[in-house]
Amino acid sequence: MIFVSTSIYALGRELGPDAATEELRRQVNEPTDQSLSCARTVARLRTFDDLAHHIDAAATSIGRARSRAMSEFRARPDFDVWVSCDDDVEADIQTLKWLVQAVRESRGVCVVPCWLRRTEPIVNLVLTEAVARPIGGPGGGLAIGCRAGGFGLVAMHQDAVSAVYDAHPELLFLDEDGKEKLGAFVEVVEGGKWWTEDLTFFLKWLPQDVRREALVTGRSVHDGRLLNLEEVPALPRIASEVPRLVVT
Repeated sequence: MIFVSTSIYALGRELGPDAATEELRRQVNEPTDQSLSCARTVARLRTFDDLAHHIDAAATSIGRARSRAMSEFRARPDFDVWVSCDDDVEADIQTLKWLVQAVRESRGVCVVPCWLRRTEPIVNLVLTEAVARPIGGPGGGLAIGCRAGGFGLVAMHQDAVSAVYDAHPELLFLDEDGKEKLGAFVEVVEGGKWWTEDLTFFLKWLPQDVRREALVTGRSVHDGRLLNLEEVPALPRIASEVPRLVVT
């Protein structure tokens, strides 16, 4: 079963948290071209598996929002896969099926690469391998080993989350609701740079023995910009930016 999380801060500011949550649920039930990208993505996910939807319409810190979602997922061991989807990211149903299948096979983490919002086109990914593996056997999708990636659309297995908890108890904190959670997306300043929550997660908090991959078949759309994932290995990526962060 799939646990999917979305953060809709902008809509929450516009409508208020409760009304924004209800509006997103309506869009998931009745998706159109005018719906948020994440609403269409969630609507597709629930067509091929049982699904629980965690919506955060009020968080002002993206790192805390992601950490809360991960902690909620860990508290639901009946769900084996967590899919985190930003409000402006979507993928078609075949890409989503490959994404979920990839982490069920690896019991790790899989990234759907996306274009970053930059003047010069660049993909939010650091690759480590040159040869992709088949997902679900021959004729299926393909995933390739990566070191880190953006968190616009990512899937993670319960085993990977447990590994983070086991490796970093120092990140536990008492949240505003009185529950203990893990700040696995806390940002750091290191090497003269403020590292975003997603790169910090991959490079500092996710244990190195957890399998991390990226899809290189399918399509993603971020902020309206389409990316054919087959082209990712040949496109400019963020690899040159990460060596300054100390890997633990």
